[in-house]
Amino acid sequence: MTIYGHRHCHHASNDLKPPLDNAPSVPTNIAHSRLNNFLAGAGQFYSMGIHNRLWILRHSGAPHVQLKVYSVPDVKDAITQKFQEFTIGQHDFGPSWTTHWFQVTVKIPEALDGHEVTLQWDMGCEGLVWSHDGVPLQGLTGGSDQARHEFIISKKAKANEVYLFYIEAACNGMFGVGASDSMVADPNRYFKLKQADLVVANKPVQDLYHDLTILRGIAFDTDSNSIQARKALWVANEVINNFIGDDETAISECNRLTRDFLTEQNGSEMHRVTAIGNCHIDTAWLWPYDETKRKVARSWSSQLNLMERYPDYVFTASQAQQYEWLQELYPKLFEKIKIAEKNEQWEIIGGSWVEHGKSLKCLY
Repeated sequence: MTIYGHRHCHHASNDLKPPLDNAPSVPTNIAHSRLNNFLAGAGQFYSMGIHNRLWILRHSGAPHVQLKVYSVPDVKDAITQKFQEFTIGQHDFGPSWTTHWFQVTVKIPEALDGHEVTLQWDMGCEGLVWSHDGVPLQGLTGGSDQARHEFIISKKAKANEVYLFYIEAACNGMFGVGASDSMVADPNRYFKLKQADLVVANKPVQDLYHDLTILRGIAFDTDSNSIQARKALWVANEVINNFIGDDETAISECNRLTRDFLTEQNGSEMHRVTAIGNCHIDTAWLWPYDETKRKVARSWSSQLNLMERYPDYVFTASQAQQYEWLQELYPKLFEKIKIAEKNEQWEIIGGSWVEHGKSLKCLY
């Protein structure tokens, strides 16, 4: 069955290389390949890697996850309409640029009582989670490239507790509606909901996974002859040697290995770099202006969500045009950003009304 929707429209010198005497020796090509396989989300080594240990409990389908759909552009209309029940995987949603609203009712299973419960949602396209009373909560990105499938429903769920929220699905990917890697728009792309599961995170393994991605970046993207690159690869290799997916002691030791490396201090004369978050949202590129407006809401609501979870997180965004759109179309979200700015978690910058493709600005 194919479900059609309305196209969305808003109103409104080598000589300086460090000595290698102390760098651990690891066969680089083998270690690189081994690390990639260990972190892979699919493939022949998936069952032996870290990816299939990221979640420890999973539930899907009725009565725990009940889904209904209604195809209409605006949240006020969607909340008041009658939704149509459907089954995951049996419907195609489209075409390109249309909007489909999903009413999601969650009942917490007994097995998840007391846990932090997360919804894993993958429709292969972008989406925005709304509260039952019309507040944007967080963006979602489907597929596998730069995906964000997870939305935390409750930090400490209670069995049989019921949650109601909505997901606004936009029938386009992060980079428009081109087929595969093409940037040429396909006006008739359709998407299928593949997953709507309740899951519980394996936090120690997820911590380890993120540490390993940083180590891989150091090992792959810095001078391969530097001490840091060699040591990062060695530590990652040691983690793989010690990793036992269902052994808490082994996982704790693996986390200690990565933590010891990542918390090492540089010398007093080294540069100090401070990282802050940013979303470079093209105001006009591979999608209509109306989709830019929704991308802003999806991206910036996600940053506010991260700020609640990580109080030290700081985000910056430019482009006055996008702030203006947000104030007009998502006033509740705009007010949250004003509060975050007062709390010094949101830095407003900008050298022009619409950001250039490359821009370097000073915060001081």
